Amino acid sequence: MTNNLQQIKNLLDQSSLSTADQDNLIVLFSLSPDEQLAPVVELFSQDPSWIEKTNINYKKKKEAVETTNNYLWQDIIKEESVWLKEA
Repeated sequence: MTNNLQQIKNLLDQSSLSTADQDNLIVLFSLSPDEQLAPVVELFSQDPSWIEKTNINYKKKKEAVETTNNYLWQDIIKEESVWLKEA
């Protein structure tokens, strides 16, 4: 496991996410090159609430893909827009 991915795993281990949710996020993050994970490590380290937000967002996106629910996609985009404005 790469350095940043391992750090994300360690942060997820400290979270309240279920083991299954942690595993799903590790699989998701493992698809990215390690150097691109550095901002995720920084974000999760500085504000662990983003771990839960990321997990919920991932689950919603997965559901939207599986159900081809365009309304759910619109809700996801609106929610992400709010997050970006708050950042």
